Formats: sequence, C-alpha cells, structure tokens
Amino acid sequence: MRLQLTLLVAAGFACGDDAAPLVDAPAPPIDAAPIDAAPIDAPTIDAGPDAPSLCDSEERDDDYTPGLTKTGPAGYDVVLTESDPVPGRTGNYAWTIQVRDAADQPVEGAVITARPFMPDHGHGTSPTPTVTPAGGGNYAISPINLFMSGYWTIRLTMRDGSGADLDVVTFAFCVAAS
Repeated sequence: MRLQLTLLVAAGFACGDDAAPLVDAPAPPIDAAPIDAAPIDAPTIDAGPDAPSLCDSEERDDDYTPGLTKTGPAGYDVVLTESDPVPGRTGNYAWTIQVRDAADQPVEGAVITARPFMPDHGHGTSPTPTVTPAGGGNYAISPINLFMSGYWTIRLTMRDGSGADLDVVTFAFCVAAS
C-alpha cells in the first residue's frame, strides 16, 4: 500500500498540473491469482533438517574444534579449550580458554575482556561476558550471549595487572536459530 501511494503521489506531481496530488485516487484493479495458488514452476522451500542454513555459505567464520588456537600480533596464543555448547546455534555460551605468551608459557593474572559483536549488523550483546581466572593460564568466560542468527566475532583483549596491553585475538562463528 505504501509503495502504491508513493507512486500515485509522484505521478500526480510529475504531470505538471496544479491539481492536488492523487492521494485519494482508488487503486487500479490487480489481476492476481488466488492467494493459495502458486505458479507451476515456483521453487519449493525445504525447511526440514537438511535445509541449508544461512551459515552454510559463511566463509569468514572459524571451524570449531576443541583446541582452536588464535595468535595475536604480540605472539600470545589463546586456545579455546572448551565451549558449552559447541558453537553453531544461538544462545548463551560458556568458554574455557588458555592464554600462553610468545615463549609458550601460561599467562597468569591477565585482565581479559570479551566483546561479542555482529559486524554485519553493527551491534554487540548484553550482558557483558565475565572473565574469571581459573589457574594455569586458564580463564572461564560466560555468558557469551549470541542471541541472534548470523556472523559473530568474539574479541578477547588481554592486559596485564597494571592495564598495559598484552595482545588481542578474535574468534569468529556463525550461529543459526536454535
């Protein structure tokens, strides 16, 4: 209706007459098939368990396996040792990561922030994930709330106890509706 009204108003002004726009003019009849009719060659949509997901064609995401490792520009490794649940569906996640420095030593006492973000949509999520030290360079992160289907990045920024930057890594996953 809005599109039709816009076209009629535009046509009324485009004619160049001084009459009021044709806002109240009736819509022309539309020759249409009944609502339940479909053209014979119309594609069918398979929404069953084997139906393609929006994530099937996503190429920017990481393939999750326990032990997935990202190395930051300063040489720190962040190992995603566990994800509950396994990335792939919308919802809340709990991660366990291990942080190792460039000399392959566990990093204790780091202050880590986790920032889930949907770059295609320009928004993050709430609540903000809490990062808790678990000893041996391990850290627990939860909740990571990937509430919406699509491509997500989870940026982990590491600082030492004084606030000096150590490194940053980004994991990326595509999730679909549960």
